[in-house]
Amino acid sequence: MPARGTYIPLSYARVLLEDDCTLGPRGGRIFSYERANRYLVGSEFAELVKLRLVGTVGTSVEQLRDFGLQRAHEGYSVMLSRW
Repeated sequence: MPARGTYIPLSYARVLLEDDCTLGPRGGRIFSYERANRYLVGSEFAELVKLRLVGTVGTSVEQLRDFGLQRAHEGYSVMLSRW
């Protein structure tokens, strides 16, 4: 069962990290429904994965793992999935 929350493709997350729309009042980055114009919720994401309509292209499992570990060490909640 997917976790509740916002699902954002890694490529779009990288764009958002450079966009002022995610810049918080103290200089940090905020990812939220209000700040990200495009996102999926868990049930939508799970359905797309089941239909094999989404996945990573050009990104290795190791790169995704390293990105997730880095964000987790920074105190962020992270969920990565490999199906």
